[in-house]
Amino acid sequence: ESFKKGWKDRIPMMKSLKKHSEDSSLLLSADQDIDTNKFQFGVPLEDCFPSPHNEFVPLIVELCTRIVEARGLEVVGVYRVPGNSAAVTALTEEFNRGIDSVNIDNEKLLDINVISSLLKSFFRKLPEPLIPTDMYERFIEANRYPDEDKRKLKIKRLLHLLPPHHNETLKRMAEHLNKVASYGHINKMDAKNLAIMFGPTLVRKKGDDTVSLVTDMSDQCRIVESIILH
Repeated sequence: ESFKKGWKDRIPMMKSLKKHSEDSSLLLSADQDIDTNKFQFGVPLEDCFPSPHNEFVPLIVELCTRIVEARGLEVVGVYRVPGNSAAVTALTEEFNRGIDSVNIDNEKLLDINVISSLLKSFFRKLPEPLIPTDMYERFIEANRYPDEDKRKLKIKRLLHLLPPHHNETLKRMAEHLNKVASYGHINKMDAKNLAIMFGPTLVRKKGDDTVSLVTDMSDQCRIVESIILH
């Protein structure tokens, strides 16, 4: 009951998101190239429906991170324990029909593991990874720099070169995962554990490159861990 009550407290946020989509529909009706019911999954970041709080962050990222921060910070194994795959698929289809199709009373929105799996799925389905393909090797190379301070500096400089949508979305994820990690003594998901979950998803080569998955996995995780911590 208290769990449901906690989620009900977030309903004003969902209503404000829907209000935003309606306002945007009126503002953008003259532009035939912009679809306010555009997909959230499997499309480039810049084509996702934006958050009302930051035009460079997809709405689905904003929503999932807010739900986890509201209800999941003390959930043991958050982002490690998978949610029901059928529920994740159903929510994905619901969001892809447009924000107006999302049922704020949907029981699936109460399941933190479903929400966390939905967010991971979003990043896996991006046609262009959060760290763009043309910058992938530069990030891996920077991470292998022997001097720790210079390694962090090189990664920081590369982050500043990311396109706006990639930069702002990664910044939102870094802030979010840092908050989740700050509850690591309760949820058992410190920065290192979170990096293991997100490293190969946020920092990956385009397509299914199994070779890089094996040779670069430790780099991918270390890069994400550094971003979460610093």
